[in-house]
Amino acid sequence: DALAHLVRSVGLECVETLTPGLLDADLVRQAVLRGHHDIADQPLLRDVLVDHWEDRGDAFQSFLASHGLSSHLWIAAKKPKARALVTKPELAKDQRVFTRWLDDLDAQRRTPSLDDLSHAHHELDIVQQLQSSGIARWDGFLPDDQLRALASEARSIIDRAAVISNTLPPSGRGRDEANGADVWRGMNPHDGRTRANFSRESIESMPNAVRSLFDDERMSRIVRTYYNAERAWCNALLVERLAESRTADTWHFDKLFDQIKVMILLSDTTEDNGPLRYKAGSHHRPPELDLFFHRSFAGGPIDGLDFNYPPRPLVEKLPGESVLGTGRAGDAIFFDTLGIHSGTLCWSGQRLALVAAFNVATPRNDALYALFFPKSPAPRADTKK
Repeated sequence: DALAHLVRSVGLECVETLTPGLLDADLVRQAVLRGHHDIADQPLLRDVLVDHWEDRGDAFQSFLASHGLSSHLWIAAKKPKARALVTKPELAKDQRVFTRWLDDLDAQRRTPSLDDLSHAHHELDIVQQLQSSGIARWDGFLPDDQLRALASEARSIIDRAAVISNTLPPSGRGRDEANGADVWRGMNPHDGRTRANFSRESIESMPNAVRSLFDDERMSRIVRTYYNAERAWCNALLVERLAESRTADTWHFDKLFDQIKVMILLSDTTEDNGPLRYKAGSHHRPPELDLFFHRSFAGGPIDGLDFNYPPRPLVEKLPGESVLGTGRAGDAIFFDTLGIHSGTLCWSGQRLALVAAFNVATPRNDALYALFFPKSPAPRADTKK
C-alpha cells in the first residue's frame, strides 16, 4: 500500500500490485539452517521451515505471494489520460463548458466503499443519508461528560465574544487573544447571532474540549468515506449562539469546494429555536441550479468560490423537501455545504452549537485550487488524516 501510494503521489494511476515471489521462505530457511537466525521460540516457523518443509514449504510461499506479503513486488502503473487544459476565463464564459468540467471532476470521485464502516452502524447510516439527501443527523453523538464540558466551554467563549462583538461595527472582525478565537459581527447587528471562530492554527490556545473536536476520528472517517478520499481534516470550528430575533438567514450554499460541516447541538433545538434548514438533494447539483452555480463561479461575492444566494423562487421549485436540523443537545448534524441551506427565525429561547468545517482532498478541490491559486498547492493537512 505504501509503494502504491507513492506511485499515485507522482501523478500515476496504480493499475495492479503483485508480490509473485518464490524464494522468501526458502531464503529464510537457509539462513536458519546456517545458524544465522534462531527460531527456537517460534514454533510455527520451525514447523513449516524445518520440521515439515517438504510438505508445507510451497504452500507457505504461495500464501505469502497471494496475500501481498512476498518481498518481490511488481507494480503496474500508467499515466492518466491527458485532458485538454481549461482556463478560468473559458469556464467563466461558457456555462455548458463549466457544467461539463464539474461533471468530469465529480466523475473522478469513485463510488465510496462502505466496507470499512460495516461494523460502525451509526457512521454507515450517516454516509448513506449524506449520499441521498446531503444532510444526516447522528442522535446522541456526544457522550454526556463530553457534552457538559463542551457546553460549559462554549458558553464561556460566547460570553467573551459578545463583549468583543458589541465594540465592533457591522461586518466587523475582532479577536479574543485569551483563547485565539476570531469574533464575527454580522451585517445586521440585530440578527441575534454571536460567533467565535477557531482555526487549526490557533489550536494551542483554545480550550481543551473544543480542541479535541479537531481530531475527532469519527467525523473525519465519515467525511473521508463520503468523498472516497484519503485525507479529510477539520480546518475550522465555529461556536455560535443564536438568540431570539426576527431576522433570519437566507438560502445559500457555502463553497464550490467539496466540504462537509458538522453542527453539534449543545442545547435542545426545536423549530422555535432557529434550526438549520436544508434543501434535500440539492448537493447533487440538479439542472435547475446549473446557471446559478455558473454565475457564482463567474462572479460570486468572494472571488467566485465562496457563498452565494440563489433566488427564493428558484429554491422553492427544486425537488426535495426542506429538512430542519432540530434535535437534542449532543446530537450532530452532518451536511454537504454545496447543498442549498439557511438558518431560520429564532422565535424563542436560543440555540447553542458548535460547527466543525472539514476540508478534503478531492479532484474538484485540487482543480479549483489550481485555477484560483496557481502558485499555491492545494492544502493537504499532511499531519492529519
